[in-house]
Amino acid sequence: MATLLIVEDDKQTNEAICEYLKSAGHKIVPAFDGLEALKIFEQENIDLVVLDIMLPKITGLGVLHELRKKSSVPIIMLTAIEDEYTQVTSFDEQADDYITKPFSMVLLGRRVTYWEKQNPIAQRTFANSPHLFVEKWDTPILCIHGEKDFRILANQAMAAFDAAVMRGVPAELLIYPDENHWVLKPQNGVLWQRTFFEWLDKWLKAPAK
Repeated sequence: MATLLIVEDDKQTNEAICEYLKSAGHKIVPAFDGLEALKIFEQENIDLVVLDIMLPKITGLGVLHELRKKSSVPIIMLTAIEDEYTQVTSFDEQADDYITKPFSMVLLGRRVTYWEKQNPIAQRTFANSPHLFVEKWDTPILCIHGEKDFRILANQAMAAFDAAVMRGVPAELLIYPDENHWVLKPQNGVLWQRTFFEWLDKWLKAPAK
């Protein structure tokens, strides 16, 4: 059984989340502002944090920053703020997940199940995450991503591209603002084919004699 810290200043929302996750077999510890969250984290053996951003006393981003100084427990941001800058900032501060309100309680429960420490699949996946091996990257990287693919946010492709460029690794980035995981629009498909095969030709085709 995992111990979850639910940090949400809206009492009704906090109680609803706690009730749902408690019914799934977790031990729940609620907090209603940022200072209280940090205090509870010091006192309890917390396995996972669900963290709002717009909190009294200390914002959720401030809490996230402080927690990451001393802990790597999974942290799921749960907030009404959906702009790209805030999401990028959250991941830069090492949040593990980001859910926007209004949200599905069922999907929140699934995310919690995925990220909790006792889940060996999640831990094995994280242990092999490419971001842990950036210093070893030396192969040319082509990043293609649709901004409507919400399984993996487009800013992760951007982050991979930036990391490669900063290491001097050849990289190219193609972002589709109007596509999801599948490239469906004809002109976008043509661009995908052209970009992909030109990249293969550039790095894999033997030079002409």
